[in-house]
Amino acid sequence: MACVRDNKAGGLLGKTVSPRIDTTTERFIKSGGVFKIKTAKDLFRLKSNPQLNKESFTFGKESKYPYFTRTVFNNGILGYVDYLDDAHLIKGNSLAVGMMGMQFFYMEHDFYAGQFTKTAFPLFEGFNEKIALWFISWFNKSSKKYLGVLVRDFENAFYETQIEVPYRGETIALDFIEERVRELEEERVRELEEERVRELEAYLCAAGFSDCSLTLAECEAINKLRGGVIRSMPIKINTLFHVKKGTRLTKAAMEKGPINFIGASASNNGITTKIGNTGHIHTAGTITVSYNGSVGESFYQTSEFWASDDINVLYPKFTMSESVALYMICPIRKKGNGYGYAYKWKKETMEKDSIVLPVTDDGSIDYEFMDTCISAIKKQVIGGVKEFIAREKSAYIQVIS
Repeated sequence: MACVRDNKAGGLLGKTVSPRIDTTTERFIKSGGVFKIKTAKDLFRLKSNPQLNKESFTFGKESKYPYFTRTVFNNGILGYVDYLDDAHLIKGNSLAVGMMGMQFFYMEHDFYAGQFTKTAFPLFEGFNEKIALWFISWFNKSSKKYLGVLVRDFENAFYETQIEVPYRGETIALDFIEERVRELEEERVRELEEERVRELEAYLCAAGFSDCSLTLAECEAINKLRGGVIRSMPIKINTLFHVKKGTRLTKAAMEKGPINFIGASASNNGITTKIGNTGHIHTAGTITVSYNGSVGESFYQTSEFWASDDINVLYPKFTMSESVALYMICPIRKKGNGYGYAYKWKKETMEKDSIVLPVTDDGSIDYEFMDTCISAIKKQVIGGVKEFIAREKSAYIQVIS
């Protein structure tokens, strides 16, 4: 918030997020507004919550009462519960705080709470989410101070907290607070939008794209893919790749380091941890395939790695681009998934298996089509993300307005 003091004290405008917000504050002051230093005791009453353990409640997806706890995640809400009784129900449109994290959150709806939580109720009219955000910013600035006192002394520390509050005469200028908070939100949305657009443009450049427009060849490739008119045939895996089995490495033997360790995971490109062991390192530009656990789960590896003994590593016998590798991963996964969890897709079995790939009229593997097809899909995905961000931004602006 701006470093503004009571005008009578000769305070000056401090740093703000944007020139527009500076103008808003200046306009407020010129219209007779002032910033007064108030203590939390002037504005709020702090109460201990009637507490119940979560075992007392029924949680459900359709439940409407937040269950507030000491956590700082998800606005302090552990989940949503069914109505229990009025005796333990806490009024919403208030500020809840957990004694462990000392982070304040706005609770719009009536709620229930767990142990070591308190609620601050406003002593003035017109309190809402926008107004709450103003005061939350001040209280959360004092979190370190609150954490440094005993729980029994928290109430006094809270009441002594000083806050800058805009006033017109003896009345809190709620309209200014709402306008200021709305502008701060819009400013942050613009910053996030600009940041994400820069990231997308950087990805386009890194991927070799100037924009998301499809070339004629890419359009033709997508139409063939959608129309199911691709000429294809089964190709033996051992004619395409050398298959090498991964090496067992126990957790106890793992050393700390920068090298990716690929396990039988279906997420994070198969990377389960980082290690420093260098005994059995595989090169980049290869495909890892899980033959145990998540059978058939396949990823293209862009840096060197250690593969666990649940992994087969496919070394190409041809010059394989990343796009071609990504295309091949689809039929590889499909083949592996056919084995299911109960059957291991071992090296010996994999080498004898075939995957279906596109071919040219003369029966040669159509690497060019695979490369073009993946290039088109990448552009479509990036374009979709851009559209999603634009819709998300528009919707958010409408909500905060």
